[in-house]
Amino acid sequence: MILGGGGSSRFFKVVREKEGLCYSIYSRLEKYKSIMIVYAGVDFENFERAERLVGEQIDDIKAGNISDEELEIAKKTLISNIQSISDYPNSYINYYYNQLISDSLIDGDAYIERINSVTKESIVQALAEMRLDTVARLTKEAPDA
Repeated sequence: MILGGGGSSRFFKVVREKEGLCYSIYSRLEKYKSIMIVYAGVDFENFERAERLVGEQIDDIKAGNISDEELEIAKKTLISNIQSISDYPNSYINYYYNQLISDSLIDGDAYIERINSVTKESIVQALAEMRLDTVARLTKEAPDA
């Protein structure tokens, strides 16, 4: 949530709004693969600068530079998402299906407790092993063979 989870995220505020380098940007966790994917709609001429800024935001958070406000907004957003799961049948099914296949059943209240227990330090610890693996650029034309 802090990096790329919406309009209050670092990616959105810095790369999109402040620097104007992309028309959309967000990140998504693939928890079963332990990866985070960053998606960005970037004009090709801005790609390297946007990539550098994304890396800087990740490094900044890995260094523990997280404001109290960022942490609170992220927690409130995640809690709101958990609380609204039962409002949408598809979300409800996906939530419990994912728990079943991961063999980690946890009810909404317990999940909210876990979210509230997250600290800046626990985020830094979770990101300690994070490293860049792959960068993909989609272009209009196929590269020369």
